[in-house]
Amino acid sequence: DGPDFSTRLPPPVWSRVKKAGESFGLPEPLLERLSPGFAALLFSAPANTDVASTLDGQLHDRAASRGLAMAPLETIDEQLSLFDKLPDPQAIAALVDALDEIAAGRPTTKKLLAAYVSGDEGKISATIEAEFAASPAARALAEPLLYRRNQVMADRLAPQLKSGGAFVAIGVAHLTGPRSVIALLRARGWNITRVTP
Repeated sequence: DGPDFSTRLPPPVWSRVKKAGESFGLPEPLLERLSPGFAALLFSAPANTDVASTLDGQLHDRAASRGLAMAPLETIDEQLSLFDKLPDPQAIAALVDALDEIAAGRPTTKKLLAAYVSGDEGKISATIEAEFAASPAARALAEPLLYRRNQVMADRLAPQLKSGGAFVAIGVAHLTGPRSVIALLRARGWNITRVTP
């Protein structure tokens, strides 16, 4: 219900948004309804991603096919509201970073994927930390988008873990470093052991 997106952006940034929108198949009238924070989230995602083919999608489908009970550690509304509530200057800076990443051929995404595939926890952690340290906008996003969410997830995991028998799937960015979900659970007395194939 807010003002048109184009009026909230400097004209050069709006031109870049329209160009990126074309590659995502989003017409200008639809782009005009976005907020800067949601646009930053949208353009951070890989284009043409088939949700069913992602690891998240595969885990969901396997659990559903087995009739397993599922409980979210956070809702989609909670995730989206984090971006929607970002102050415009911070959100626009994050949007520009996302557009720069697209223009450069997504090198940060490629580095993170390579680190993940390597299985080297130190490399994964260093890659994530470097991404958040890359710009003032990225540094400002670390607290609301990573560390606060880690705390919420750790809080919501506690009853599931006490009941036992839970299988938990969490994005790798939330599993490494001193403020990760794993570190928070260890601080609560949980014994966590990495299992390698």
